Amino acid sequence: MRGIRLRHGVSFVEYGGVTVRIKADGTCGLSPITLPALEWDLRCEPPEAWDYIGDADIDALGEDIREQLERIAEKYRSLFED
Repeated sequence: MRGIRLRHGVSFVEYGGVTVRIKADGTCGLSPITLPALEWDLRCEPPEAWDYIGDADIDALGEDIREQLERIAEKYRSLFED
């Protein structure tokens, strides 16, 4: 998994081809923007405004974050496949 954490605490994680937004309070939902589009939008932002995150960082966001990511990604992948 890979993702981006914004300075104000919101993270965007790509899991199984689906981008999930994780709010600072730990709630997860389908992202309104894909991770590649977010990367492109952030290209002109100062480096301290955001940072890349990996598996360990994502797991540190909360105990059930990975389960929520899996559930959300599976739900939307199944919709796209039909």
